[in-house]
Amino acid sequence: MGWFDVVLILPLLGIIWLASRQEAGLALLAAVATLAAARLAIVLAPSVGYSLGMVKEPYAVSPLARLILFLLLWALGLLVAWLVHGQTRWSLEVLDPLAGVALGFMIALTAGHIIVSAGFQIAQTAQHELPAYISNSRAADELRNFRSYVYLLDTFERYQRGGA
Repeated sequence: MGWFDVVLILPLLGIIWLASRQEAGLALLAAVATLAAARLAIVLAPSVGYSLGMVKEPYAVSPLARLILFLLLWALGLLVAWLVHGQTRWSLEVLDPLAGVALGFMIALTAGHIIVSAGFQIAQTAQHELPAYISNSRAADELRNFRSYVYLLDTFERYQRGGA
């Protein structure tokens, strides 16, 4: 594990820790805000990038536009989630920490995936190849490609079909 892996993992662990300290309702609203920001950033990035002159073709995707759009929409979504939760105060009482950890994990993986994917594309565009500290990072590769998740799904699928 290199220094870049630590730089990637520490904020993700911080997100999980913060979510575990919230009420489940706020963690759920934050998770919805994260997923909505990710989806909207992916859908809107081509038109925003083209409008701002980041790309020359209308359907080309600018990773910088997608990253900026995601961060802005995520911040707005988290603010709305906090305001809505302030009015509803929805909670699961005893299960708040457990729900917070599960939802925090989802938030951290979603945000990490969007940020790392955009970072990969920005680095490749600027230097035509990834720097060694990025290309050798297992955490960055996992956040970008979800290899462990895909392996787990394949294992479950083989088990369901009766194979070993």
